[in-house]
Amino acid sequence: MTASHSSHTSPDGPVTVVVDPGEPPYDAPPVLELRGAMDTGRLGAALDRIAARLPDGPRWRHRITRHGPGHHTVRLTAGTPGGLPVGLLADLLTDRLPAGTVIRALAPSPLQRELMADADAHPGTGRHVEQLTWVWHGPLDPERFTAAWQALFDRESVLRAAFADSPEPRIVLHDHVEADVVRLPHGTDDWAALVERDRRRGLDPRRPGPLRVTVLDGGPAGSATAPPTRVLLTYHHALLDDWSARLLLRGFCRAYLADGRLPGGERRPDLGDHAHWLAGQDTAAAREFWSWAAPPPGAAHSPLPAAEATATGTTVPAPGGTDTSGSTGGTDGTDGTDASGGTGGTDTSDGTGGTGGTDVSGGTGGTGAGTGRARLRLTAGQTARLSAWAAAWGSTESGALQAAWALLLYRAAGSAGRPVPVRFSVALSGRGILLEGAECLPGALRNPLPLSVVVDPRSSVPRLLTALRDRLLDTSAYEWVSAGQIRAWTQAPDRPPGPPGSLVVFEGRPRVLEGVVGELAAQGVRVASPETRGARTAFPLTLVARHHEDGGLVVNVTYDRARFTGVTGLLGHLGRLMRELPRVADESTSIAGVLELLAGGDTAPADPATHTGPAADTDPGVPTGPGACADSGGTRGEGAFPVITLRPARDSAAGTVCLLPSHGNPRRCYDLLARSYRGPEALVLLGSVPRDPRAVYTALRSLAGAGGRLVLAGFSGCGETAYETARLITADGGRPPLLVLAAASAGAGDFARLLEAAARRAG
Repeated sequence: MTASHSSHTSPDGPVTVVVDPGEPPYDAPPVLELRGAMDTGRLGAALDRIAARLPDGPRWRHRITRHGPGHHTVRLTAGTPGGLPVGLLADLLTDRLPAGTVIRALAPSPLQRELMADADAHPGTGRHVEQLTWVWHGPLDPERFTAAWQALFDRESVLRAAFADSPEPRIVLHDHVEADVVRLPHGTDDWAALVERDRRRGLDPRRPGPLRVTVLDGGPAGSATAPPTRVLLTYHHALLDDWSARLLLRGFCRAYLADGRLPGGERRPDLGDHAHWLAGQDTAAAREFWSWAAPPPGAAHSPLPAAEATATGTTVPAPGGTDTSGSTGGTDGTDGTDASGGTGGTDTSDGTGGTGGTDVSGGTGGTGAGTGRARLRLTAGQTARLSAWAAAWGSTESGALQAAWALLLYRAAGSAGRPVPVRFSVALSGRGILLEGAECLPGALRNPLPLSVVVDPRSSVPRLLTALRDRLLDTSAYEWVSAGQIRAWTQAPDRPPGPPGSLVVFEGRPRVLEGVVGELAAQGVRVASPETRGARTAFPLTLVARHHEDGGLVVNVTYDRARFTGVTGLLGHLGRLMRELPRVADESTSIAGVLELLAGGDTAPADPATHTGPAADTDPGVPTGPGACADSGGTRGEGAFPVITLRPARDSAAGTVCLLPSHGNPRRCYDLLARSYRGPEALVLLGSVPRDPRAVYTALRSLAGAGGRLVLAGFSGCGETAYETARLITADGGRPPLLVLAAASAGAGDFARLLEAAARRAG
């Protein structure tokens, strides 16, 4: 048990924690020195939170020694030496919620924790940031437009939510957040460039308001040739999924029609109701289900041919035996326009389009970092035939897409006629749960879960459809369980996770404009169907299928350009299967026979109705954050993190103070600290927020072995990573650095003086 914390003093200022690792062999629990107002209740509560987070770990006792006003040391003892997560404790002691703005704090769902962890592990890449675009035809009242969005922010608690910048993940809800609405006059920007720039800007879910609205005005009113107004929503999947964005759009339209007002109070159910429901679920049945339903080890997961995936992991052959990714054609513009041309028709963002066969566009030639995009489109007639065929076998278009994808995974495995298990993930809405009103709840509920099935070449496609349908129905009973939970339940702790494979999404959509089309038309307004751009996810390849306004089916693909080229070839195979399955796939035709269609496509000319084009969109992965700007003093260490010199050492033997950035603290905080520091040591800054201690250690290895003492320091949030990095230095035979962690509200001068004293003691 921890010491009692029922009685404590009230803190009147920020706390700074100095962690002294002690003397060799460094196996005793370190001593924490606290500078600032001592709150014994906060210390006890922090230890209790650690105990709750580590229920199987030891319980720690603490002993506090007072050395003077605002100066205490804390010694901790536990049943297991070296088992105390000291860095986490330092983070908890220095963390503070924003004063006067937070009305509630919630525990994020396991899915949200995993999304944030993945986004943090890939800073500057735009991971999990989605964009929704639509076209507004007719007059637009700017004041009413902004007021309508503000009314929605006031009603929906999720739009006033943010992840707290704290060591223990949590979501805080604010009492008021100004809607972020930006309006650009006609002619001030190119739409495609604006969308791309907005995507690169990203969106930080640690800042209140996980939704940004950008409007590009259309041309002069009354002009028959003037372009319409375009609207862009940007949001983060850790707080809002695509279903949510459309729900919010519907709420906005209703508020706009009501002169910028929404009747009633806050929506219920809300994030808190969902969190309460989730906390009440018994996971025993889910554990039992996933113990046999989880994909088996070695299941085929890549659409790459097995030999090429093993050798390079980068190439997908196109129909005709060549990589057509560099062929000429149109591009998939950032406004959702498919300009590939030809008999496949065109797919335009306002719903107009031509006729013709399957249309494949986009793809990326060559290799390189970043995100590529491509698109497959079936005509309305092809889509109707696919739907009728799937329904005849008790399935849906979504099931048909999954079956076609499973066939491509089987084909790429090179199984030589043997049955092979394949795996991919499917996105479930997360709203088929026993929570009343969940279908109208904006939040991060859409959940990618693993799906596996055995593909037997002697069986038939209808039987494959049935197997996929039944497995998905079983899985939907546990659509609130995250993929991370499944891995924890089914994989040995020392076994590294397998490759993520691919994600297949079939967008179910709320009827956004139902009930408002007539009222908007009465005001001379027509709103085109909104379309998502496709977020970069944790999966190297994501397929998102949706219905187009003309009745056709569109499959947008987002993929990692470093791992896939010739994606148009892969989509060509997928399109051929979806077009031909209604014609050839019945109980009398084996899967092997169906796949012969693709074998013939490898040597025959491409279908005359299939078209390819160059890259639609790429993301070179330009970094953002503290280390994004060029810095003449910056160097890149042995690891992936750039190490930026804020000020050089005044003495070559003085050592180095390395600052680890944390979320919510801009670069100017560290620049101000460097200007306030008077010690002889060099001050350096890691160029991006660290999460992996091994990567940090690799980047700092040269500093740790340079002879001078190393001090690791920063603001609340980096303590856990800093302490684990220190342990790695110790394990490698080095002298562990002193750790100094300050509250985010600490003044630069006070923090600098504490750093100077700590560095002198460390020397």
